[in-house]
Amino acid sequence: MGVQVVNDNLLFRNLDVLVIDQKFEPIPNHQYVFGVDWGMYQNDYTIVAVLDVTDSTFVSVEMFKRFGWQAQGTPIMSLYERWKPTDIFVEQGMNNENANELMSKGLPIRMINVTLSKKQSLVFSLASAFERKELKVVNNGLLVHELSTYQIDVMPDGRCMEYHENFGQTNFVLTLALAWYYKSIRKIKTMWVYK
Repeated sequence: MGVQVVNDNLLFRNLDVLVIDQKFEPIPNHQYVFGVDWGMYQNDYTIVAVLDVTDSTFVSVEMFKRFGWQAQGTPIMSLYERWKPTDIFVEQGMNNENANELMSKGLPIRMINVTLSKKQSLVFSLASAFERKELKVVNNGLLVHELSTYQIDVMPDGRCMEYHENFGQTNFVLTLALAWYYKSIRKIKTMWVYK
């Protein structure tokens, strides 16, 4: 791919080896989870990231730019039928109506209260996985562009400010981070199993 990191503020590393050109289909006996970032504004997209938990690979990233149940819920229902995820992680408080409607239809929605500190924790956990080469990501031009331009600046008061070239239109990073959250909590639970 040839993505190079030339700025120390860029958060996501190793894109040249972790982004893969491959078309994926559901694999029997593999576990899948979704991360969903709801589009809330006119220029904002709803994004769904599909994580193959078994292989630690983001196998699909879908985006659509319409609002309301038919426009957002129906495509997610279709993706659910295709991939059969065990968990679908969404941001609590953002478009709860759609999340509640999906839950009423039996989808395994898990709402996460994404405060500023929680978001930073989710994003840094994802960045750490890139740094340690623990995952792979399907090649999607917009996704790769966002990852390769995503920057974090630490302010004097300790707060982190994020930005990327498509800021306000897409949030692939949060979508991936919501799905990756499953891997991070599973790892913590595994560490605390007593034998």
